[in-house]
Amino acid sequence: MSECRVCGDAKWKYKTPCCKTRYCTAECYKNHFEVCGCSGERKETEEERQKRTLAIKEDVLREREVTDALTVASYQLESITKDPSVRNQLKDPRLQSLIKAIDGNLDRESALDAAVEATPEFAAFYNHIAHLLLATDRPAKRRRADPPQASGIDVVSGTAPTDHI
Repeated sequence: MSECRVCGDAKWKYKTPCCKTRYCTAECYKNHFEVCGCSGERKETEEERQKRTLAIKEDVLREREVTDALTVASYQLESITKDPSVRNQLKDPRLQSLIKAIDGNLDRESALDAAVEATPEFAAFYNHIAHLLLATDRPAKRRRADPPQASGIDVVSGTAPTDHI
């Protein structure tokens, strides 16, 4: 090992993350800014920047996939909120407490699975919600209005045609 680049007295044990200056003690680390003139900020290499950018993009994509998979459409939510059975079951304080506990858990999916496994009433509630979501998976197709019948009235202007003599 060679000498500390800051004090020159001792063998170096460490390298600064910013400029890779070799130093031996915390005191030398603090003083190295005067010796090398660096700002103290670590310079990111192009490879590190690319890896960091890729990791961020992957996190965003993963988050979007999870969000899309767990999103309930407004018509599905309406189906749940208007269901009399769901409304009645949600009056139960034990069910309210269980839902709050699941929602407050860091690992909601595991908490949900545990609640379904351990509580038959919650399992029935959960299955009913799942049934409602599957039953309303797609909005009902609306019937297309029948085309206007030939009534002698101009559909665009709303007037009857005039006979020309």
